Amino acid sequence: MRVEYTEKALKDLALVKEYFSEVAPYKADDIVLEIISRILQLESFPMSGPEDDFLKSCGISRRSLVVGNYKIIYRIERNTVYITQVFDARQDPGKMVSAQSD
Repeated sequence: MRVEYTEKALKDLALVKEYFSEVAPYKADDIVLEIISRILQLESFPMSGPEDDFLKSCGISRRSLVVGNYKIIYRIERNTVYITQVFDARQDPGKMVSAQSD
């Protein structure tokens, strides 16, 4: 499988890096690399993340992986895993729903 990022997911990763660059610069690269490492595992194990229960209850079929305080939201289509969002799970989960239009 190959992994592709939506524009939203790329913006989310940039925001994670920006945030940690300000509050804990010594952690910024490590946190982003940890998230990317988990994303790359999806190339070999695309079903490793369970269906996201909250999104499923909203009628949206997505899977998710958790890395620290972040949820990697993704969907699988044919031979591609689309990363649709990197969501800070400390936020209102309703914000996940509005970002899943792509």
